[in-house]
Parts: sequence; C-alpha cells; structure tokens
Amino acid sequence: MISALALIPDLDVLFRIHRSMSHSLPVLVLAYSPFLVVTYRFKPEYFQLAICGLLALLSHPVMDCFQTYTPILYPLYDRSVWVNVEGSVLISSSSLAPKVSATVKDVPTVFREFETMDAPLFSSESLIVSIMLIAPTILFYLKSEGLIRRIRG
Repeated sequence: MISALALIPDLDVLFRIHRSMSHSLPVLVLAYSPFLVVTYRFKPEYFQLAICGLLALLSHPVMDCFQTYTPILYPLYDRSVWVNVEGSVLISSSSLAPKVSATVKDVPTVFREFETMDAPLFSSESLIVSIMLIAPTILFYLKSEGLIRRIRG
C-alpha cells in the first residue's frame, strides 16, 4: 500500500504535463505535512508508517533525477536537475582499472503540455532486478504456507 504513494507524482500526466511540480521535494513535503500532523495527533501509533509513506512518495522524484531532468527543488531552485552516475571496470590480464564518473546537469524548469509521451513500463535490467527482488518473498511465502511441500508430493 505504501509503495503506491510513490506513483502519485506521475498523476501529473493526467494534465498532460510530466515532471511538473508534483516531482518537487518541497512541494510534496508541504502537501503531505497535513497528513503527518493528523496522523500524529489522532493515530500516533501509525506515525512511523506515515513517515514511511512520505519516504516512499519522495523516492519517486529522487529516482527520476537519475533518469532525466527533474524539477526536484522547485520553487526553491528554478532549474531541473539530472544526476548521471556511471561505473565500470576495465579488466586486463595484469590489472583491474575501475572507472567512476558522476555529473550533475541542470536546465531551466519549464512546465509545458506534451503532445505524445513514451511511457516504458520496464527495461531489461529493471525486469530482472524486479524478479530477483520479488522471487525470495514469493518463495518464503510458499514455504511458510507449506505449498512447496504439497507441490513436491
């Protein structure tokens, strides 16, 4: 349920604008703050869960910053930021030579409607990482429910 909060910033596509103010950390914190206050006041036992929800919500624009230009600090900073980090190792018969590079680029933030938008659901890398993350949980569940023993006979 909490992970669904991370999808909220992409609801801006309903207004035909992607990576809008809904991808700004200050805007998201301000919008979520009343929920934190109400939770703390009326259901303090759920406050840690509410904080986890906020972190899930903020994870979306942070991850987007590593994919393309994102207005992560709007309106405090009027530029969209892209963080590009790459790492590799050159392997030869005599040595290993690691190479790491990191760049931060920015462009002026402009919110405008799009005509079309390519919305990939997954990439090769993300598909296999997702399977690797989900598989242990499914196997643990099957084992705990005794389903694995039933399948084996």
